[in-house]
Amino acid sequence: MPIGNAYSSKVDFKLFEIKYEPDGNGPSEIKLEYARPSIGIDNKGRFVTHEIIGGTTVRQKIGEEPREMSINGVIKSDNQAKNLDKLRDAKSAKVSSNRLPGKTMKCQIPSVSTSPISDGGGVVIEDGKFLYNFKMKLVELTLREEDSSSSSDSGSSTVTVTQEDVEAAQDGPPLSANSEENLVVGEDGAIVPESEANSEEE
Repeated sequence: MPIGNAYSSKVDFKLFEIKYEPDGNGPSEIKLEYARPSIGIDNKGRFVTHEIIGGTTVRQKIGEEPREMSINGVIKSDNQAKNLDKLRDAKSAKVSSNRLPGKTMKCQIPSVSTSPISDGGGVVIEDGKFLYNFKMKLVELTLREEDSSSSSDSGSSTVTVTQEDVEAAQDGPPLSANSEENLVVGEDGAIVPESEANSEEE
């Protein structure tokens, strides 16, 4: 097979759906002009070890660590270098590459660095634009971390209702501390047992 066709079936590497911190700003998608950078992937499992007295040691898998990607490549122009620098303020993004199992992954971007391709800088002869080397590290965003980030974005918070609050708000007798009945907010804004709210609606 000709060398020129070796990568013909590969999808260009790109970052998309990039979300930034409130004080950050940058492009929502970054696609490299020089596609197919060097990509390394690190996969780790989580294990616990059980030492059995008088027996063998048993190693049990309990899950996986978030997948990590290391990307090294070349970019052209000061603008693209600046766009990568702006990823410092990114909260999350999606990466697309045929190198990934599943081809896409939601991720966070712990580190990005850009540097001139050579001492004193190097330019493309055709258009005179400077070339830069870049290094980037991506870490898979797990479902739990994603939910936590979404809660933070929406400004939601958890309100704890104590037994004293319930007793002060309801008209009936105090609930037993062992009661498993759900509490709801009634039409008048008071916290009442779910059965009582249902009877009022009927």
